[in-house]
Amino acid sequence: MSFYPNVDGPHKELEELIRCECEKYDIQLLTVPQYYYLDEKEVKDYKNIFTNESLLLRSAADLFLVGKKYTTLLDLKTTHKKNSGNISIELSSFYWALQHSRDGVEFHYCSNHENKLIIFSPRENAPDSIFIQPRWEKYPEIKKLYYKYAEAIQHYFKRKLITIYNRKTDGSNDPFILKNYSDIQKTSFKLYLENQRQKLLYDFTPVRVPFMEAPTDD
Repeated sequence: MSFYPNVDGPHKELEELIRCECEKYDIQLLTVPQYYYLDEKEVKDYKNIFTNESLLLRSAADLFLVGKKYTTLLDLKTTHKKNSGNISIELSSFYWALQHSRDGVEFHYCSNHENKLIIFSPRENAPDSIFIQPRWEKYPEIKKLYYKYAEAIQHYFKRKLITIYNRKTDGSNDPFILKNYSDIQKTSFKLYLENQRQKLLYDFTPVRVPFMEAPTDD
């Protein structure tokens, strides 16, 4: 996982689409700041630290949406596997998104599907599967942390069978979750903005969901 987002190509295009839609509703869109204020050494340091706290910081959302009556964190997703119809999300990112949602934080993923902006909540979308690559066998403590994330997600969505695969994958080789696009519980970004106009600003209501810690043998 790179600490800086990919701000070129599809990611930048998606951000511009979101920005244009927000302007129609007079909604402010702010960039999450920590991505843009690190020197070269700090970026290198973050890339080499795999702790709970570091992965929390590296899993931050991309954008902060500020409406007249509400605020929302948006994380942009552009990694689609066209041959399978799946979307992939970093395991640590998905885990922390669930934690935030559990605590009442308005956190959503946003994507461009068939030229339509869609938005979806992590707490409403159980992964189909989780992948943790064999490369992490060389780093027992990091492997243990990733499996803790995976097992916590399984526990959260305990009504659904989520298989954890230990196999080599393409790309960055960071652990990730897969979800088939056709099964995502989603809504259009436009409809989301229209509905959220009725939500009061700072109306904090924690979501009552299962505890996020993975079960133990104790």
